[in-house]
Amino acid sequence: MRQALASANGTFPPNMREVTEVVKQGFNGSEKKQLPTYFYCRSWDGDIENSHFNPFDIPHNIPQSQSRKFVGRDEQIEQSRQLLQTNDVVAITDVTGQGGVGKTELAIQYSWQYLEDYSGGCCWLNPQGIDLGTQLVEFGVVNLPNFNPPDGLSLAGQVAYCWKKWQAGKVLLIFDDVKDWKQIQPYLPPKGSRFKVLITTRLNTGLTYPSLPLGKLSPDGALELLTTLLGKDRVEKELEFAKGLCRFVNYVPIGLYQIAAQCREPGSESC
Repeated sequence: MRQALASANGTFPPNMREVTEVVKQGFNGSEKKQLPTYFYCRSWDGDIENSHFNPFDIPHNIPQSQSRKFVGRDEQIEQSRQLLQTNDVVAITDVTGQGGVGKTELAIQYSWQYLEDYSGGCCWLNPQGIDLGTQLVEFGVVNLPNFNPPDGLSLAGQVAYCWKKWQAGKVLLIFDDVKDWKQIQPYLPPKGSRFKVLITTRLNTGLTYPSLPLGKLSPDGALELLTTLLGKDRVEKELEFAKGLCRFVNYVPIGLYQIAAQCREPGSESC
């Protein structure tokens, strides 16, 4: 914090947005080895106060983002938040039907950004992995206090135990990459409960839940992502060519990542 304030070069009041960014970068660079345990802030006039516990104390198994910088999806994150405020289950779908539009990354970014809203925890579930019921129970046993399913319960009984004995607070469940709706039906929490469910899927048929259709990026968003991946100097040097690459992959994020990976290969002459 002292270093951040020192960067203001003695001006008062300092630019608090810039100070905040310096502080954030410091914590990001610590690889979460040093984090605040409590957050408190107050407006300049002293009339607005806000405080909450460190969201990293909330039990979760959210994957780490594979994105250097998440661009072009701020509106969709806000839409996800609004949909989950008024619905128990929300699906992030792929309007292209081809994949690679960033459904999983959007769910990761939403989960991290709003983790503090889910004091009961955030449980990430993979329908392509081991049985979903087993994943639920294992999350509870590992992460939640006083969570001890009795011996002899069937898997369905263990899942019911989860809904009744989960720690207090609102909970977020993410079912990532759903390929069959029937696969997750037995593992959805009771309607109207404190559990919220976010689903990512390519499926656009048979959908009974409110959805957030995700497609290609805007041209500006695609160019920003490519700039993040390849570097500002490189893109600005061949701006029209870079714009052409974005059009070539139809502004789909995975296509831009593939191009960037190829461009970074030693001896590559394609970029």
